[in-house]
Amino acid sequence: MKTINKMIMKEGHNCWKTEKATRIRFLVDSDSYFIALYDTIINAQISVFIIGWGIHSKLLLHRDDSEYEYPIRLGDFLNAVAEEKPEQSIYGV
Repeated sequence: MKTINKMIMKEGHNCWKTEKATRIRFLVDSDSYFIALYDTIINAQISVFIIGWGIHSKLLLHRDDSEYEYPIRLGDFLNAVAEEKPEQSIYGV
């Protein structure tokens, strides 16, 4: 991994800084990814950056019949989090 990091990521050039990861999780299917995204955005304290997405605001983040704290449709979810946590910034690029 160090070789790739040195080739691609250059501190002060194309990233702020690099750090060694102490944990990693691979999300292979979309259900796992969107569940993790939902939880991560809820728990974010300062900023959320959504980069390079080509998805629709009506995408469902959970696909079961359980009750959730926030809406499960992406657009409604992001709006609800932004309204409840005005100190948190959500960016999409």
